[in-house]
Order: sequence, then structure tokens, then C-alpha cells
Amino acid sequence: MKLKKSVFFIIMFTILFIYTTNVDKIPSNIILFQNQDYEISYMKGINIEGDSISVADNLFRNLAKIKSDYIGEDKLTLSVFGGVIKKDINVNVLPKTEVILGGDTVGIRLYSEGVLVIGMMPVQGQDGEYYEPYKSTKIEKGDIIKKINDVEIETIEELITEVNSAIEDEINIEYEKEGNTIKESIVAVKAFDDGNKKLGLWVKDGVMGVGTLTFYNPETQTYAALGHGISEQEVKELIKVDTGVINLASILSIKKGEKDLPGEIRGLLNDEMKLGTISKNENSGIYGNMNSLTNYFRGRETIEIASRQEVELRKS
Repeated sequence: MKLKKSVFFIIMFTILFIYTTNVDKIPSNIILFQNQDYEISYMKGINIEGDSISVADNLFRNLAKIKSDYIGEDKLTLSVFGGVIKKDINVNVLPKTEVILGGDTVGIRLYSEGVLVIGMMPVQGQDGEYYEPYKSTKIEKGDIIKKINDVEIETIEELITEVNSAIEDEINIEYEKEGNTIKESIVAVKAFDDGNKKLGLWVKDGVMGVGTLTFYNPETQTYAALGHGISEQEVKELIKVDTGVINLASILSIKKGEKDLPGEIRGLLNDEMKLGTISKNENSGIYGNMNSLTNYFRGRETIEIASRQEVELRKS
């Protein structure tokens, strides 16, 4: 009897494992373009339902075809043997889009929200002693200073001005740490070298460099560039965008990328030729709006973009 029970549980576990594996292979999020087909092959006993799906049966497996003639979102429901396993499948249907391929070198000026803390250093006071005013607070690398004495700051110059114009040495500081706002006080130190009040914080308010334009959408006048986010090297975090611009740039030198070592482009920014603004800085790149007056892309051919499911890795 015990042997029969053991065999039964082994069989049931094996069946459950096979179905779970098959369900895991079915994506939870599917992105399609309008009127594009997407097929899912799955085992008998699995049921997928939704407005944008049609199912064809064969002897051993089912084949579901997903297609939508409207733009928007749809949700499919998956169940195994009436609900032993359940899963939601989100289908996002996008309009067919044509873009102009990039490859152009652009200059990038990105200004962060507030002032980013990238390090600390003791301050030599007018008495010759060294002080670490930041140690009385929880502030650390990666935090973003938003206000000094209740005055919003966006640049290093504004921070210096507010600290030195304060009547008292004790400064009220407001900063963001991992999405949380913290308010504290910090005692500024009059520096030995120039007499200015200092907090002992190394800060940065933006970055500048060159990169590669990925694509330009002439219909929406939007673009993407870089293919990766912009992060502050000292803190390894994406910079939160306040404002930013992209300009034409001239290449000075190119360093070829290698495995585990990204390449590098060095160039000169043409501040007189502004191409657009930066509105987003994400892991996949920077995004924004192109200047509607630019004729830079005039005459270039557009191509229809593919969905994620259509992309295939080319074997070298």
C-alpha cells in the first residue's frame, strides 16, 4: 500500500512539474502591434481565454493565436485543470510605428533633480582643526539634496549661495534617500582657505558627454539614445532627470568596446545646434522630444519597428 501511495505521489508530482514548466514558458506580458499574430503552443489540460485569442485543437497540444485589431490592453486568463494553476497574461497592443534609424553622435547635457551627493571630505576650520559636519546626519553618497533652509536648490551654485547667505551656522537640509524625504540640521564650518561655509559634501548637479542616437520618430517628434541609462559613476545609480538637452557633436576619438569593458566615444558638443530635450533617463536609454524646427533628418528613410517577439539573436 505504501509503495502504491509513493508511486502515485511521484506520478502526480511529475505531472504537476511538467505542467508548471509549460506554464512558466508562456510569457506573462506580450507586446504586439495592431493586427499582428502571436502564437502560443501549450499542452492539453491548459485553458487560455480572452477576447483577442482563438484556439486550434490538435491531438496532443493546443495552439492559441493572439491577434487584435484595436490598440490598447487586453488580459488573458490561463488555468490548468480548471484552476489547479492560474496565470494572467497581459497583452499590450501598440499602433504600427515607423522610425528613422539613428547612429548619429549627439552631445548630452543632463541636469539632475536637486544636487547629488557623491562623497564626503573633512573641512579644515579657521582654527586649523578638521571637522566632519555631515557625521551628525544620516546623509550619504547617492542622496539628493532638495532644499537648504526651505529654499529649493537645483545647482551647486544655488547650494553654495544658500549655505553662505544663512545667518546661522546651523543649516536646515532636506534630502531624498531611496525615495524617502529626510529633514535634518547640519552645522556648516567656515573653511580655513577661503572663509566660506562648507558642509564637507562633494556634490554634482548633472553630467555631460557624447553618445549615439538610437532612433527618431518623425510622427511624434520623439527619440531614444544611448541604449543604456546615465548613472553617476561614484554611486552607481541612475540620475533622476530635471532638465537636459541633446546637441550635435563632433567625434574626437573612439575606443572599441570589449567583453565586460564598454567602449567610449569622445567628442565636442555644438551648443549652438540643439536637437532636442531630455525627459527620461532609464536603464534602456535616454528619451525625449526632438526640436520641431530641426531639418537634420529630412530625406531619411523610415522603417517599421518590430515587436520584441520578432527579434532574433544573430549567430556569429
